[in-house]
Amino acid sequence: MTTTPPTATPVPDGTVVETPPVAPTTAAGSATAVPVRVFNNSTIVGLGEKAARELRGSGWQVVEVGKFQGRFPTTTVYYRPGTGEQDAATNLAASIRATSAPRIDEIAARAPGLIVVVTSDFGG
Repeated sequence: MTTTPPTATPVPDGTVVETPPVAPTTAAGSATAVPVRVFNNSTIVGLGEKAARELRGSGWQVVEVGKFQGRFPTTTVYYRPGTGEQDAATNLAASIRATSAPRIDEIAARAPGLIVVVTSDFGG
């Protein structure tokens, strides 16, 4: 996250107007407003909750956390193609050192937003 420091701007009458700092933003900008669902696909108890805490701490809107059974070889952020979620998925994946990919059949029908499937390689 970055915060813009206050700035002072002189105006024609000689006074200085101070502009307050801009609220913190992430590299993903408004992409963090995309709903995120986090699913633990490992045998590590609490890994989904850990990932969700880290994502929330980075400004992501985590709306669901749970377990998911399936064959996922690595932590991946899934998005719905053609919906504008791809940029957000790319940013989120980069922030957790994961990959991003279009949704696969097993999760294609889930609610809109990003789906993060965390596996034992999740390092946050």
